[in-house]
Amino acid sequence: MRQHSLSGLAAVLAAACAAGTAGSTLGFRPTDTPLRYEVSTAQDAVIETPMGTQASRDSGRATVRLEFGRQGAEGTQVSGVFEAFDAWLEQRGRIEGGELIGRRYSGTLAPSGTIEITDTPATPDHLKDFFDPRALFVDLMVPLPPTGQAGREPWPVRQAITSRTSLTLTGVLDGWGRLAGDTTWNGQQARIILVEGSYKLEGAGLASGSVELSLTTTGTSTSRYVWDAERGVMLASVGTIEVEGEATVQGIDEPLPVRLKRVKRVALTS
Repeated sequence: MRQHSLSGLAAVLAAACAAGTAGSTLGFRPTDTPLRYEVSTAQDAVIETPMGTQASRDSGRATVRLEFGRQGAEGTQVSGVFEAFDAWLEQRGRIEGGELIGRRYSGTLAPSGTIEITDTPATPDHLKDFFDPRALFVDLMVPLPPTGQAGREPWPVRQAITSRTSLTLTGVLDGWGRLAGDTTWNGQQARIILVEGSYKLEGAGLASGSVELSLTTTGTSTSRYVWDAERGVMLASVGTIEVEGEATVQGIDEPLPVRLKRVKRVALTS
């Protein structure tokens, strides 16, 4: 297996030029061999409380194996398996994947890039309060134009992703995608796809396992994808979500100001 560092991704994306944005056909294609993606996330949260500012930083890392099958009326058959997983939580420390490793998730990949998981194994007990594997798969691929054709004009992108843990949170992206130039990724020609727009994150549930909390925030989402148009494969991506708003917490009369920033990086490793 070839290993490619995520550290060079930002430089590759920044170096992409604006040339070569004429019409292109963009679509996912069946895979002859599984695709392995390395996914890393980092989230910073700041909440202003009567006792002062509280900040936390959580992170996670996973390796998932994806296989794309034949196309049907609703999209492309897709299955995914976790090969590795670990997370660092401010309040819990390091947590490993355990029984999550090797479990298979399957569903349909729509032309828009959203994966609808229809066969979902139960999340292991030690993970279900803070990690929803289904949400990771749904948010993994690049949103492509619904018609499969892309020129100089942007195409609308609207995605709603719900993560069900001890908190049920729904993130809604309402924006646009567009071709943003050409680049080279590990020696092969690729296109840059930029997706950006407004982002709303809201939901409710139990914080720290026992405190009722509701959250309403708005902000922005910006993602850059490296796309191999010839193979119909996403090679890498970097996405940033920044929102702010209010949290209503049980036992505190006034809403508390909240700021969240989440960065997700994905890279194809084989």
